[in-house]
Amino acid sequence: MRVLPSLNSLKVFEAAGECLNFTLAAKVLNVTQGAVSRQISQLEDYLGITLFSRAKGKLALTAQGQALLAVIQHSFSEIEREIGQIRMPNLRQRLAILAPPTFCSRWLCPRIHLFTQQYGQYDLQIYTEREEGVSVDIEICFDEVSQAGQHEGVILMEEYIAVCSQALLKDAASLIQGSLANNSHRMLHIRHKGSQLPSWDEWLHAANIPLPMGLHKSLTMSTQEQVINAAVAGGGYAVVDRNMVDLLLKNGELQQFDPTSVPSRFGYLLKIAPLKLGTSKVEDFCAWLQLHASPHA
Repeated sequence: MRVLPSLNSLKVFEAAGECLNFTLAAKVLNVTQGAVSRQISQLEDYLGITLFSRAKGKLALTAQGQALLAVIQHSFSEIEREIGQIRMPNLRQRLAILAPPTFCSRWLCPRIHLFTQQYGQYDLQIYTEREEGVSVDIEICFDEVSQAGQHEGVILMEEYIAVCSQALLKDAASLIQGSLANNSHRMLHIRHKGSQLPSWDEWLHAANIPLPMGLHKSLTMSTQEQVINAAVAGGGYAVVDRNMVDLLLKNGELQQFDPTSVPSRFGYLLKIAPLKLGTSKVEDFCAWLQLHASPHA
């Protein structure tokens, strides 16, 4: 059982906080000004704080009142949005997907036509960042996966390979032979949660290539997408996920300059909003995703 003040008192407080006038709030709610005052007084008693201050005849929110109003506005908006999606048939057919930029541009978008051909009834919307007012049905996250084989919701596990452009391929031998001291400035790194993703370290270890002590010159970028673009342009050598560059390898825009490949502990995972679990649109997309993300797809 949730311990909360009455829903009515929260609705009255929201109106009063937005109007900053009890009389106007009463008109909005179609109640008397006295009813608004009583509800606000009861809510203040329940919380043990003062929500409004009065100075020179003007009503203003206290700091605690401002904080509570922001929470209530956000919560009511979320409830209204979710109920609207349940009620409105056209919204039930809208499928909103949130995914990392690299996954969207390098894996999902080149294949998404296969989904729309099979499931043309859905209004598909793809986002790479959260937007105000958008209720996401499915979120695809990139993170470390400790037990990939047992972790429910894993779509893809990364597999590190070393790539470069055709123009740099002839110089890759010096990198493989251990001349990193002279080539570290051409090593393209990916930033993840404030640190470099360990893709280079793990690949060099697997390839038995020593990394000189005290080596710091390198180029680090915010996303794997940026690193891939830089590598395609001839900007350096990159260790990236094979899943994200398979099409570039096939069309020759990137070259794998060493056969070493390394399974990563990082991968892409599915998160589904609780209210969307079991809906046909979510079930259809998840089934399609698992089919095309399988190693043999």
